[in-house]
Amino acid sequence: VPNKNAFVHNISDKEGFANSMESLIKSTELRHKMGQDGEQFVQNRFSVNRLASDVRELYYSLLGNNKR
Repeated sequence: VPNKNAFVHNISDKEGFANSMESLIKSTELRHKMGQDGEQFVQNRFSVNRLASDVRELYYSLLGNNKR
């Protein structure tokens, strides 16, 4: 998520990238907050429970059975 758990820049935006890196270097709080937000993002989207739920949903959709 831009500016929450990552900085996003166009590949040619060297100044924007440098400014973002400077912000992280200067702010321990920002580094920790973005790191925690990034970790939560990954856990929510790529956890074993999420994968199992997605596979189950796919399985039922392929069976044509909406009962869970």
